[in-house]
Formats: sequence, C-alpha cells, structure tokens
Amino acid sequence: MNEAEKTDRRGGAQATTPAWAPEIAFSLAAAVWRIPQSALQGRNRARRYARARRLGLHLAHVGLGLSLTGASAGLARHRAAARRACALTEDSRDLDQWDRVLDGLERALRLWCKQISHEMAECAR
Repeated sequence: MNEAEKTDRRGGAQATTPAWAPEIAFSLAAAVWRIPQSALQGRNRARRYARARRLGLHLAHVGLGLSLTGASAGLARHRAAARRACALTEDSRDLDQWDRVLDGLERALRLWCKQISHEMAECAR
C-alpha cells in the first residue's frame, strides 16, 4: 500500500484516498495558475510556479486529507516543503476572497474525486 492509499488518522473518521487523487489536486492547481502540470515537478522558482506548487500541496493535504509526506511525495518534494506550503496557504486565507476561492477549490476537488470513484466503481460492475 502506498502513502496515498493509507488511512488518515488525524480526525475521528478514517478516509482513504485513492492513489490517483493527488494528481487531480495537482492538475487543479496547475489549471488555476495556468501552467503545465509537468512544471509543478520542476525547479522553476517563478512566483506563478511556486504558488501553483504550494496550492497543489495544500489541496492534496487539506482537500484530500493526505499526510504531508504523501502530499510532498507526489511532487518529489520534502515533507517540510509541504508543511511550509500549507502554512503559507493558510496564512493567505486572511483575504476573504482568497479564502472563498480555496474553500471552493477544496470542495470541488473532493466532489470531483468522489464522482470519479463512483464512475470507476460503476465501470467495474
């Protein structure tokens, strides 16, 4: 079982995250910042690229419930990078408009993954 399939034990309920779900989070972050998804794994330090990486890590961790280690593995980053990305993103929630955007992205990501899981289960029948 890889990190993405492990259960999240931070909350009372345990939820499993499919192995493909972090890719959805990273795709969403890349689309928001209008960069190619492949650039998220690169080392480009331009502001747009760095923000997209931070958003992707945040969505994987907060939106999907992955551990920091699991989220950072998806972008070949260190766990500390994911922790910092999430902290910076949470700090940016002070802006009401950005807070609403993040809430919407997190909600959309969860719904999207739920729908894909449902469709995959239907196809398997």
